[in-house]
Amino acid sequence: MEIALHASTAKNRNGGQKYKFRGKCFNCGRVGHRQAECRSPKNERSDHDDDTVAFAVTNAKCQSWLLDSGASSHMTHCDADLINARQLTKPIHVYVADGRRLSAIVMGDVIGKDGIIITEVLLIPGLDKRLLSIPKLTEKGLDVEFQTDSCTIKKSGRVVITVPRIGGIYQWKTTTEVAMARAMLYHNMVDRRWWAEAVHTAVHVLNRLSSTATSQSPFEWIYGTPSSLDHLRAFGSKGYAHVDKAKRTKLDAKAFQCLFLGYSDTQ
Repeated sequence: MEIALHASTAKNRNGGQKYKFRGKCFNCGRVGHRQAECRSPKNERSDHDDDTVAFAVTNAKCQSWLLDSGASSHMTHCDADLINARQLTKPIHVYVADGRRLSAIVMGDVIGKDGIIITEVLLIPGLDKRLLSIPKLTEKGLDVEFQTDSCTIKKSGRVVITVPRIGGIYQWKTTTEVAMARAMLYHNMVDRRWWAEAVHTAVHVLNRLSSTATSQSPFEWIYGTPSSLDHLRAFGSKGYAHVDKAKRTKLDAKAFQCLFLGYSDTQ
């Protein structure tokens, strides 16, 4: 079992702060590195080697993920968050801050803003918040740097996620558009490589739905007339495209099967 009790920070060359592990190694007992990084001879496995520990600092809203240095895995309580969900061969047990032991039997991936995909996310019913594990991110080769009002997560020097600091904690949020895209991909079992088309479709639909604040859709507010909804189709549904007579022989099929992946910007 691995656990990070707390995190400290170290200044980087640019004056920002970079995550530094300050937990205790469960192999040698020393502070400053994890069991997986320990150079001492390995001890025999304990009864808790398959256990994971989650420590969260506060509650968060439905679509917020807390950046947590004390969680050894990414975790969520909501199955709608996940794509590519799969059953675990054996449960992973999780101890939470109030002493409860919860179990995860499903693991999947999460799509965030700009199509960023977080892999190996545990689904844990009974967990009351979503946790984004800093140790797990660093294990994947990502650099986590803290600033006064935000946190940046980088890969090979390029920023892939920016997490704002809200109410004293760092919260990574998924947007309504991303939530809709995730649901569309999951519902019709569409491959996640089409996430950009799913997000584009979500925006297209939202722009044609009325707002509770103005009783108008964004489309109507800009163009002065409501948009027709007759053209809307279910994302990921099957369709057939006609093959022109000049491009087929008498024995060839007159159509081929397609997958509906959204709407044109020009038509």
